[in-house]
Amino acid sequence: MFGKYLSLAERGFMLASAIAFTLMMLLVSADALVRYAFAQSIGFQFELTQNYLMVAGCMLGLSWAKTKGAFIHISGVGKFLGRRGRMTLHGLNHSVAAALFYAVFYLSLQHAVSSFKDGDVIFGYIDWPVWASEIWVPLGVFLLATRFLNDGVRLLLGFEVEGLSSSSEEE
Repeated sequence: MFGKYLSLAERGFMLASAIAFTLMMLLVSADALVRYAFAQSIGFQFELTQNYLMVAGCMLGLSWAKTKGAFIHISGVGKFLGRRGRMTLHGLNHSVAAALFYAVFYLSLQHAVSSFKDGDVIFGYIDWPVWASEIWVPLGVFLLATRFLNDGVRLLLGFEVEGLSSSSEEE
């Protein structure tokens, strides 16, 4: 049941990621068109795409990418283990990854909250609030850590998980 809600959240975050990348592409294309056609630029485009849309796009898609097997998977030891041993090894690896990503979540959330409380801004064409750029990191990393924890527990209990192929280890 929990996995169902986690998958729903991942699809929502991935949709937001796709929207951020689409907006980024449209904004950069519009800026290039305006530069060539009118010798002007969309002044805020660079800061918005670099500090907000790019961060949101990259961070919000992390957990969904993990479920699709898009992360690097080093499996040298797994070749020498049986199926249950591989699942235990992957489960422990997933649990350690979850712990590390929860630490990144905590620290990045502290930083974003501090930026919000201090009223930090990025000076540029528009004075952009820093927290609005930084908040995407803890959001994306929290969901990724939760996916690693969920999958780690499932692997340790002997269940298969989406996005983790063991076929290369069995050759």
